[in-house]
Amino acid sequence: MKYKFIEKHQSDHLVTEMCECYDVKPSGYYAWKEREPSQRSVDDLAYSKRIKELYEDSGEREGHRPIYSRLLDEKVSCGRDKALKMMKDMGISGAQKKTFKPQGTDSNHNFGYSPNLLKARGFPTAPDQLWVCDTTYLMVQGGWHYLATVMDLSSRRLIGWEVSASNDADLVWGNLKVSNAKYKDLS
Repeated sequence: MKYKFIEKHQSDHLVTEMCECYDVKPSGYYAWKEREPSQRSVDDLAYSKRIKELYEDSGEREGHRPIYSRLLDEKVSCGRDKALKMMKDMGISGAQKKTFKPQGTDSNHNFGYSPNLLKARGFPTAPDQLWVCDTTYLMVQGGWHYLATVMDLSSRRLIGWEVSASNDADLVWGNLKVSNAKYKDLS
């Protein structure tokens, strides 16, 4: 680093003065200047060029792990951490996937609030007096999906369930209709 700085600024300052400031000998600087680059620096230069090419080929989207994987496929012996360090040094990084927040209840509305009819009715004393529905979200291979369930509140038995890609009234309503029909068939 010191020698590179001296080389870069030798047109502005005397080499001997800069060597004195950095507490290095001018002969050391001139020996460094004449020296062939090390095999490691030659390899690093080749790695950084290839990493840059792979990064640009990916549309500047891939991070160090996929690029490292591609280097392995090409039998390039650049480690994963080295690929990460080189990408940081070059100021490049993979594009982060936008996180998806599953659709939940929209509580920011002007509809007002209804009384809790379930609480007013009291806990059921026998099965099939009260069914409740709920939805939750599931991460599956294709992305987020929603699970709607119908449960008998007394026995806590699941009467029915349905999965959909959208969390809407049709999911719950369809589940209730199907659960009711299945339940009647079982009775």
